[in-house]
Amino acid sequence: MSAVVSGTVIAQSNLKTVDRLHRHLATLSERDLIILQYLADGETVRQTSINVGMSYQLLKNRLRLVYEYLGADNAHHAVAIALRRRLIN
Repeated sequence: MSAVVSGTVIAQSNLKTVDRLHRHLATLSERDLIILQYLADGETVRQTSINVGMSYQLLKNRLRLVYEYLGADNAHHAVAIALRRRLIN
């Protein structure tokens, strides 16, 4: 079985992943905002992963979802958007 999401055919095995992505993109979590705040304060992604107790790779994956949600190309762009929207200080 498969489904079509945004014009792309998705295999049944990937539907749970797509569903989680769509639920995540509905809003930024408190943890996402904390991550963005660390980045805004000048911390590297690696140091931020240590600060929030998350593996570096997991944080990078999470940031990709944050970029998608904000429409950002990278961490600097995401921070700029979050600051403009007053999501962080």
